[in-house]
Amino acid sequence: MSANHRLRTIRIANTDRSIIAHATSCLDTVGITFNLYWSTNQKNPTHKPVCSIVVLGRRNVVLWCRYINSASETKRAKLRMMRLSYHASARRRRYRYHRRKSVIFRNTVTRLYVAGATMNDIRRRLACDRETIAQILREESVPIRVYTMQEVGAMRGKNKLQV
Repeated sequence: MSANHRLRTIRIANTDRSIIAHATSCLDTVGITFNLYWSTNQKNPTHKPVCSIVVLGRRNVVLWCRYINSASETKRAKLRMMRLSYHASARRRRYRYHRRKSVIFRNTVTRLYVAGATMNDIRRRLACDRETIAQILREESVPIRVYTMQEVGAMRGKNKLQV
């Protein structure tokens, strides 16, 4: 089992099909959704194929912590950190929503876009996503520019954000 803060996955890997079948039936009973991946060793094809059960998503991680957890203290700590990272991302999403309502933020986005900055430039400068920028521009009735492939190629390598 590994807890990666960027991917937030719980992974179970084994070569024994009976263990994998038992684990999948337990996960189905609890209601945890998962993906199964079979892989073979390309360097040594005589080794048995390895099956990996991958559990993703906040709901599944919470169910895992509630019903399954782990006997190892280090793995429990990783699960706890993974669960807390979901709470931190939820706080960032709420902040993003409230930030979108801010008049100063809306005016800054509009001013930069009208001055000629691209959405990617604004995204990098203000640390927000393209959806937020597009939504603000739509609400402010600013026409969104559509670039041709030649214009995109000409913009590469140039930093358009001079505002």
